[in-house]
Amino acid sequence: MKRPSMYNRHEASLKAFVEKFNNVKDDLRLVMQIYNTENFRDDGVIVDTKTGKRITFDWEIRDRYFTSGKFAFKELGQFERKLKKGEIGLSLQCDQDETAVVAA
Repeated sequence: MKRPSMYNRHEASLKAFVEKFNNVKDDLRLVMQIYNTENFRDDGVIVDTKTGKRITFDWEIRDRYFTSGKFAFKELGQFERKLKKGEIGLSLQCDQDETAVVAA
């Protein structure tokens, strides 16, 4: 989280998404966990409860170019910078109105 002005919204949005993800009624054996301490790289892990496998994830609200599920640009330049970070296993980008999520 590099924009302090977005920190509270980021945290609330992340918590809401994780709660929805973890409350899926299917036989989903994945559980999302948010880190208790900010590390300025990623926000938590997704754990496979059967195998114990873990993948780190980063959550970000894109308030400037991703609105109502539509991107403002033809290319995902802002999104792609996250994909180059080896410590982040999964990048989750939420749109401005929190109605759509892109995962890569």
